[in-house]
Amino acid sequence: MPGENYERVWEYWECSRREDYALQHPRLDFIIEMVRRSARRRAPVANKRVLDIGFGDGYLLKTLCRLGFECHGIDISLRNVETTTREALREHLKLNLKTGEAATIPFETETFRFVVAAEILEHLDYEQLRSAVKEIVRVLIHGGEAFITVPYNENLEMRKVICPKCLEVFHPSGHLQTFDETRVRSLTEGLGLRTLRTETKFYTDSPPSSIAARGAMRIFSSFLDRNFPRTTFLHAMKD
Repeated sequence: MPGENYERVWEYWECSRREDYALQHPRLDFIIEMVRRSARRRAPVANKRVLDIGFGDGYLLKTLCRLGFECHGIDISLRNVETTTREALREHLKLNLKTGEAATIPFETETFRFVVAAEILEHLDYEQLRSAVKEIVRVLIHGGEAFITVPYNENLEMRKVICPKCLEVFHPSGHLQTFDETRVRSLTEGLGLRTLRTETKFYTDSPPSSIAARGAMRIFSSFLDRNFPRTTFLHAMKD
């Protein structure tokens, strides 16, 4: 499927089916907490600028903005940039959103303390993937941190479907790459990023407070981890 058509697909999901993004929020909550911990651990640091590449419904940026971070985002869909900007204004939140792509980030060198790319890199071809990681490194300040998530070990061929009209075979979400933890760590090699942490899991909502409920959630999470798609998380720092 041509890139232009995928942009139309994402515009549909981002602007017409925004409620479905709630399924992504537990994973984003995990990243938000990691950003908060990093900011507290290294305080005081004046630069609290965050860039979210492919910000979706803006949940991560809106949440971090409420926590006092300076929030910026790029997305391939102009319509989604306009929609999310209007929502933020109604909520009295200041977000700097613009159209852009991961392989050519439209910001100056060494601008951001934190860069987030959640479920983005799997949509890129090999050349774009290399360029995107280089761009993340470029816009990070020295000591800045990147938070990246990708689907774990996805079987791309098994996910492909066929269009009943044109008979083109394609991945319904436009995924072009598959990753395990080794490959995710290799993204940082030789590019000035040092891996701090990798983790693969099924990101669920925060567990309830009671001991019994936490135990039940651990059992349930184990089942999910074995039977449902998992996500690999990478936390890296620019040296």
